[in-house]
Amino acid sequence: MVTLAHAATAPAQTLTVAALLESTEHRVDVGFGVERSSGLLGGARIGATLAPRVHLGLTALGGRFTRDSSNAEDRDVAELRADAGYRALPWLTFLTGVRTRTYTAPIARQRWTALQIGAEARVALLDGHIDGVGRFLLLPLVSVSDLEQPELAFTAAAGMDYHLGPLTVGVWYALERYDFPARDGVTRREQLSGLGLEATLQVLQF
Repeated sequence: MVTLAHAATAPAQTLTVAALLESTEHRVDVGFGVERSSGLLGGARIGATLAPRVHLGLTALGGRFTRDSSNAEDRDVAELRADAGYRALPWLTFLTGVRTRTYTAPIARQRWTALQIGAEARVALLDGHIDGVGRFLLLPLVSVSDLEQPELAFTAAAGMDYHLGPLTVGVWYALERYDFPARDGVTRREQLSGLGLEATLQVLQF
């Protein structure tokens, strides 16, 4: 989850670092049965609050998907995300960013690059010690090696952030979906889903 400033009394400028772990399932349906693979992705994130309402972040993830069905294949996964957020209301932040992901198999490499636009909503619980978080992002521009632009692409997530002084621990469930135009009567659909854990530490404020 993107960790954003959540209180009006937050310092004007902060620097955070985070460790992430995601347990992800990948499904591909091209009309001949669902290809399933799964694995753990791990990575790190650095974030900066430049003003009470503006936040920037950079996230790097990597790992390996192993096949869960006979028609899938093992692949290495690497991903880089850059994002920005503007907190328009205490509970609502508008988000934008770009992401690039590479799948590397023994015989091929596929690269995905996407622009994302959306919003995140937060509900403070237990006097602000816990936040309920929901996010929805459209991916209006997606470039995929050897594939057409998807007709529909989005990512959504829901979870909770636990604030423990300078440390925030977040848990969430996320879904990422791509529907491609039909080709020769066959529609391609891809989906990633899974659980994530993120520990964010505020290391500097000024």
